[in-house]
This record gives sequence, C-alpha cells and structure tokens, in this order.
Amino acid sequence: MNERETLQRWVDESPFGPWWGLQVETAGAGMASVRLPYRAELQRLGGVLHGGCAMVVADVAMWIAIIAAVDGGERAVTIHFATDYLAPARGDIIASARLLKVGRRLIVGSVDTRALDGTLVAVHQVTYALPGRTQ
Repeated sequence: MNERETLQRWVDESPFGPWWGLQVETAGAGMASVRLPYRAELQRLGGVLHGGCAMVVADVAMWIAIIAAVDGGERAVTIHFATDYLAPARGDIIASARLLKVGRRLIVGSVDTRALDGTLVAVHQVTYALPGRTQ
C-alpha cells in the first residue's frame, strides 16, 4: 500500500469520511491535497456548495498533511480555523494544505480551496494542537 492509500484509509476509517466522500489526492513533505466530490445535497440556494464544504475539505487536508509529517499526527485536533470566501463553487473542490510551522505542541498551516478550473474559492488559516506530545 502506498502513502496516499494509507492516508486515504485514515479518512475512510473516520466516521465522517465515507459520508463526505473525501479523496486524498496527494500528501508528503508537510503538504496534502484532498478533494470533495460535488453532490447535490451539499448545495445551498443558488446552486453553489455550502460554505461549510470548503471548511470540511480544508480541515481534512490539514489533518492529512499533519499525519504525513508528524509522528502521532492522527491525534492532532483543530483549535483555530479562520476562513475567507472568495468565490462560489459549483462542482468538486480541492483543498491544498501546507504546514507553515510545526512546534512541540502546535502546528500552524495554510490551506487554499479551489474549484477544478483553478478558481480560488477560499483561503484558510488553521492551527492544530498535538495532545500529549512531549518532544
């Protein structure tokens, strides 16, 4: 099993993963990208994806980047999440996470969420905590 498949299993074995249908696209060296396939039940009025969809896929991309880079990263939890929405999404979206700083207890990252045509849908600043990490 390759690294992408291993990371996909983390998503699939989480209770939320199968419902959302999240797909790990890439991961490694402090980065990850995760796709959220478009489904009609994720729409809000106006035929666009609900804003929470961008946050979900961004949060999971950050989590996958942490798992790929940090020993015990699967236990990391979100403690801060800020999002700026820039454009509506009407199809699949892909979140690309980048770890900016990995500290002893906190990890700070940046995530861009884009439509398949490259349109920047949202930008996110995310901080995770590593419970019980002593190194």
